[in-house]
Amino acid sequence: MPKARVFLDTSAVKHSFRAKTVLRPRLQQLEFGGKVHEVVVHDFVTLDPASRVTNPELKAEIQLLSTVASLAKTKEIELLWHTEASVEFGSIWLVPSGGRPELLDAGVTWVESPIQYSRMLQPIRPGSEETWKDVQIDFLRSLRHQRFLQLQKACGAHQGARTHKNQLIDAFHVWCAESAGATHFLTTDMKLVRLIAKHRAHPPRVKAVTPSLLLKDLGIQVNANHA
Repeated sequence: MPKARVFLDTSAVKHSFRAKTVLRPRLQQLEFGGKVHEVVVHDFVTLDPASRVTNPELKAEIQLLSTVASLAKTKEIELLWHTEASVEFGSIWLVPSGGRPELLDAGVTWVESPIQYSRMLQPIRPGSEETWKDVQIDFLRSLRHQRFLQLQKACGAHQGARTHKNQLIDAFHVWCAESAGATHFLTTDMKLVRLIAKHRAHPPRVKAVTPSLLLKDLGIQVNANHA
């Protein structure tokens, strides 16, 4: 029996990449037809997304994701994942990749949606400025379920007249997590964790945690920097 059922936020999955191969553009001069032409060529380069993080607190949290993945591999915890999280994740990482996120490699359980729905994912029209995220946001905005509306407030999706897209997606993920009976919602978005912790009107029925907070809940000692 796993000690915890942990729903994965896409921020945590993104930061659990340890290697990523991308195409990096550069200008190169080529001689053709007796003239020198400047063209754009692309080189394959391997990046570690975590190496670009400059915030020391966030960097420390990211380093703990490997421990979380190890716990999932030994079945001490169960990692949960949902279709909408996969759609959001795919829109972020739709590039050639030589690496894999450690959290997904550790094995995930796909969970059902809070409500029954279906929609067709169609290719973006050529020449359109619309993105996969835009399509997802339009879908989420169409949902008027009371619990989802409550969680939007808990996640700060509405501040004034403006709807914050990322927080709207966060609210749906939290809804999926509590509907699936998750004990924890794992994210590297520390602002989201603080925001949810302060919400009193309709708090989520799942605990939003960073990697260090999750490990503390499991009784695992972490570096003093996280105290």
